Amino acid sequence: MPCAPHNPAGYLPSRELFMRAVELARRHGPILFGDELHRGLVFDEDERLPTACDLHERAVSLGCLSNSHGLAGLRLDWIATRDAELLPIVDAWPGAVGAG
Repeated sequence: MPCAPHNPAGYLPSRELFMRAVELARRHGPILFGDELHRGLVFDEDERLPTACDLHERAVSLGCLSNSHGLAGLRLDWIATRDAELLPIVDAWPGAVGAG
């Protein structure tokens, strides 16, 4: 599960290290979960890592506006994936979808 950038340390893995994690997931089959809650805080476009779901068909990316834009009261989070088989699983998680 890549967490980029890491909270609270702010560590941002290199693109090479991130791509190695993607390749390991492709090779061995686990779902790659990208914790991208703070991705919007990386202002340099060259350093900002791509979203996990853009790079791997069995990846899930988690994002929000509260951490990167200071909109905690809005409570707008999202889960993105290209794997249609994962959608019903995510939908079944209590509180993962909706206002729960």
